[in-house]
Amino acid sequence: MTTTTSEVIPDAKIITQVYSTTAKGHEIKFDAVVPSILLGAEKELDAPILVAWHGGGLIDGSREDPFIYEPLLEAVAQYGWLLIRPDYRLVLPSNGYDMADDVTALFSYLASRTFASSLPSHIKPNVHNIVVTGFSAGGHLVRLSVIEGVTESKKSEPQFTIKANVPYYGMGGDYLLDYWTKYRHAPGKIVTEEEMIQAKENALDGVKMLLAKEAREVSTAGYTPGLEGQDIALTRQHVWEWWAYHSTFLDVITGEEGLGAKLGALPYEERIAVIDKKHARVVPQLFYEQLKIDKPAHFPQTLLIHGNKDESVPYEESLNSLRQLKEAGLPVELITVEGANHSLCHPGTEKRVDSWSDVNGRAVDFIRAAFV
Repeated sequence: MTTTTSEVIPDAKIITQVYSTTAKGHEIKFDAVVPSILLGAEKELDAPILVAWHGGGLIDGSREDPFIYEPLLEAVAQYGWLLIRPDYRLVLPSNGYDMADDVTALFSYLASRTFASSLPSHIKPNVHNIVVTGFSAGGHLVRLSVIEGVTESKKSEPQFTIKANVPYYGMGGDYLLDYWTKYRHAPGKIVTEEEMIQAKENALDGVKMLLAKEAREVSTAGYTPGLEGQDIALTRQHVWEWWAYHSTFLDVITGEEGLGAKLGALPYEERIAVIDKKHARVVPQLFYEQLKIDKPAHFPQTLLIHGNKDESVPYEESLNSLRQLKEAGLPVELITVEGANHSLCHPGTEKRVDSWSDVNGRAVDFIRAAFV
């Protein structure tokens, strides 16, 4: 289990703010974690900003879950980074475009006077010195942040700058894989055709029940006992099963019904030509694929971190991002964590791999260099 922010940085000040209110009146929040090294400074400081997106399969999770690895939190405390932990709208009933809107709203808010004035007067958030990280599903939000940053950089007077990004075993690198577009199930759980049919029906019934019970927007469903939304986090697992058994993941992300099954019926190589390029805002690899044609003047440095035995988010996702960015001639590095499953653990256990400390040390060094 990852240690909580308060345990690693006990003397930090946590300022919770609403950064967006949806048309339905739902408030979406973030925490600004201000370490004591910033609080106790006797002169005006420009504080670099580290944005960290939580995981949870895009269906659950919370900014308050203990998802940030200890070495990153220790670096926040030691080097005086301003840590931002945002929530975002979860699917269902929201979709990928709602999440993209939340990313836009977050960076707009961070660049606003409202945010700056919420901090102690001597702390100036340096919105042109931002690094974005995220874990698992948070990798999807990292890639959406990169898209937002590149779009902003093309303006005559950009309001913020994303210097670098570090997705840990992140979703969003390749949603055209069979993993997302074809029927799959957990090994050993479904053996006969009758069991398969029953599992598909159960998943569909679970999603229907979820939508009937919970039509409201959700932006926090913490998996940690005692957190807001923890009571609905397990129920929302039906959505993941529905994606797996019915190939509906891309349907939900894009809002285009039947897209997953349509792509799954084609060979992998043909899928990218079929999916509508208008979805580039929510299917990051479509945006990344165009970079070699329309190379931006500014693109954040990228450090990908992924275990090559990951069964929850395919290692191939990071390999695809590596390929796309290299082909575009953009700065990218991949740390392959040999033998690591999801969360950089040994397969079938919660024991961290031996290289865990080294990998996180390299991530901290990368972020420090980006902030210079």
